[in-house]
Amino acid sequence: EGFLVAWADYSDPTDPANGNIRAARVDAGGALLGGGPVTLSDAPGMQLEPHAATLGQTALVVWTDERDAATPGGADIYGTRVSAAGTVLDPAGILMSLAAPATPTPGRQSAPAIAASATGFLVAWKDERSAPEGDIYATRIDPAGHVLNPGGIPLCLLDGIQAHPAVASDGTGFLVAWEDRRNGGQDIYATRLDASGGVLEGDAFPLSLASLNQLLPSLCFGGGNYLAAWEDNRSGLFRDIYAARVTPAGGVLEPDGILVTLSESQQHLPGMAWNGEVYLLAWREFRRTDGFDLYGTRLTTGGSILDPDGILISSQASFNSYAAIAASGNDFLVAWEDQRPGKDHNLLGRRVGGDGTLLDSRELPLCTDPSDQFRASVVGTGTGWFVAWADNRNDPDFDLFGAVVSQSGRITTPANGIPISTGPGLQFSVRLAYNGDRILAVWRDTRNVPSDNPDLGNRQCDVYGRMLLPNGTLLGSADFPICTVHQAGRRYPSVATDGTSFMVAWEDGRGGDLNIYGTLVLSTGEVAIPDGQPICQSAGQQSIPCVTWDGGNYLVLWRDTRTGTPAIFGRQVSPSGSPLGDPEGFIVSGSAQGEDVPWAVGAGQQISMMVYQTRLPDQLGRIGIRVANGTGHRPPAFTSTPGTTASAGGLYQYEIRVASPDTPTPGITGLQLPGWLTLTDHGDGTATLRGIPQAGDAGTNRVILLVSDNTLSIAQLFDIVVAPNPMIPQVTSAPVVTATEGATYSYPIAASDPGGQPIRIRATTVPPWLGLTDNGNGTGTLSGTPSSADIGTHAVVLEISDGTYTLVQSFSITVAPASFPPEFVTDPVLEGTKGEPYAYNIQTKGSPGKPLTLTAPT
Repeated sequence: EGFLVAWADYSDPTDPANGNIRAARVDAGGALLGGGPVTLSDAPGMQLEPHAATLGQTALVVWTDERDAATPGGADIYGTRVSAAGTVLDPAGILMSLAAPATPTPGRQSAPAIAASATGFLVAWKDERSAPEGDIYATRIDPAGHVLNPGGIPLCLLDGIQAHPAVASDGTGFLVAWEDRRNGGQDIYATRLDASGGVLEGDAFPLSLASLNQLLPSLCFGGGNYLAAWEDNRSGLFRDIYAARVTPAGGVLEPDGILVTLSESQQHLPGMAWNGEVYLLAWREFRRTDGFDLYGTRLTTGGSILDPDGILISSQASFNSYAAIAASGNDFLVAWEDQRPGKDHNLLGRRVGGDGTLLDSRELPLCTDPSDQFRASVVGTGTGWFVAWADNRNDPDFDLFGAVVSQSGRITTPANGIPISTGPGLQFSVRLAYNGDRILAVWRDTRNVPSDNPDLGNRQCDVYGRMLLPNGTLLGSADFPICTVHQAGRRYPSVATDGTSFMVAWEDGRGGDLNIYGTLVLSTGEVAIPDGQPICQSAGQQSIPCVTWDGGNYLVLWRDTRTGTPAIFGRQVSPSGSPLGDPEGFIVSGSAQGEDVPWAVGAGQQISMMVYQTRLPDQLGRIGIRVANGTGHRPPAFTSTPGTTASAGGLYQYEIRVASPDTPTPGITGLQLPGWLTLTDHGDGTATLRGIPQAGDAGTNRVILLVSDNTLSIAQLFDIVVAPNPMIPQVTSAPVVTATEGATYSYPIAASDPGGQPIRIRATTVPPWLGLTDNGNGTGTLSGTPSSADIGTHAVVLEISDGTYTLVQSFSITVAPASFPPEFVTDPVLEGTKGEPYAYNIQTKGSPGKPLTLTAPT
């Protein structure tokens, strides 16, 4: 148990311009293991953009790597496997972006993303072998570290930029999504790969073709579908977050996307995670006029938004606040960049419970070193979280650092984190995945492609990776390449796991335009397809991929411009790393205003939630969501309409009815209820919501009901507005709240009715030792005698009604033990016999439970 922290490291004084990938293991208590950080990759040139996934007992870390760059700006995808003991299994790295066996791909390969299926890894990346704009390639990597698709699998080779791939697996196949400019603007396209690496959608299918731009897709799998999310500026002014679900068969369940937030302000840069019950989506929002905030909302597997007004996670977010989020148990950890006026970028975090409550009273200082921290990634381990980020404390470029956060919110690593990778060049855009045994970190890496370009996002990069244990111990001796195709401009790697292997996807410009590439990385660290295989090579640009695992296949989403306006597209990839369906991918969302920054999270059972930025006509930015259901399972639904008004003192009752085509007896629960309401599930698809609000309940009362068939859950959210009521009966007596064992308790009740109506008094909750007498004239008596068995606290609920309106008086009675003075119960022996022992057997009594002490002063 513990964590593996990986980073890009620029601390080598002999080669400060290039980065290595380093990592360290940290145990569950926060102690550094194995004598400190180890090097995953110290190859010449720049290594950056590490992403990771795990398969069994082995992690595969992939990154962008410039060691083999034949031309300036060239890079490849490399990777390495790391064992559970921290051994780097591929110290020289595995070249994944191959043009042929043992031959690096020309141009630049970058932005690797990785995910694992049950049998191997898929790594996808942006590939520039054919054109500087970039295509998307991918490769499968088996658990032994063999690249199964030398030359890569072309996922998208169309004109225009394809970039920012994301990869996810459903356990068998994969879905790769990317940002695509084949249509002029930025759209999101996706394609599926089957277990053998076969591309199922050709040049991919659109996930989003909305107007304007969709970019930076992200993917995960859960609940039987992939979930894609992306940035989307279809509204024409700011970017929003949209999401969409994608089935393992490649069907987009929400073609227009799901707008996640209801706020009238700018939302963008979404991140999302699944805790086994609900999703938590977080994003940056310009809700106030003087800065950005970080908001979130919970969603069900059926796409219901549980917090439409948003959960304010932090009011200290900066312009670059990319939300990184992961679940551990029922709780989530959200990490983001923070820049106060005049300060460097630091990294803060905060835990959010599955019920939407903030678990930390203030932000957690993940790293406040006087340098810059960017682009965090978070992964949950079941006992806490591991957070990784890019950090320039030791180098003008960036290294990778990390920190361990316990389940209780304690940062157990040394202040400001531990180094993961500090090699030469740039290590940036780290992404993490945990397979239950180890973490795969993947990142952009320029070790092979030295560059002084101040625009870090546009440097030619490779994709590198490294396996780590949950305690931060690096596995293996070096980083390993996942994609090192020269001049491919790889960016934005993404990684997911099926619980064994990992799928990595990235945007890749090797073909000129940006495409989405990917490959499996096995738990052994082997890159299934060095340099990756194409997941989408459609026309336009595919970029910003996100990958997730939906329980059956990986889902890769991306931003795609094939139609001229950025949209969100996706494609499934099988657990074995094969793209599935149409090589063009399928559209997730494509509005006239454009979508961007997809993100997807799988919930198992072939269910995924996809979110993305979008815009609506004449409005500011929005966040959209879509749900992908790959099983064909039909979700339950509420068929009844609730009442939304009530009066204080009046009975509110809502007879709930649901329809569930594939489950005869779905469960109905109250996810959020005011205290005056009670829900009774009758077990036959009906339930009753009932209660009597009081004067103190006047105003708006939020209700969230949930119907679940154990596969999909749908929420019904509404507000009950309780009106004040001057005609409600009034009680003029104060309850007696204490009683004594063996003594008579009595509470004389007095009430009146403003309308002069007769009053009836009854007790709906009362302990057995109490009885109520209603005198029929607005008075009554609650009385009884408690015994020793009744010592403790007892709830009492009285209803005082005039036949139309009811006043509820609730209180508790605490019964104390009886108190008696100590006394002797025996008479002393007053005579004795000389020479014989005197004896007086003394007996006493007092209050029960109170010991008595005998003394003899004289």
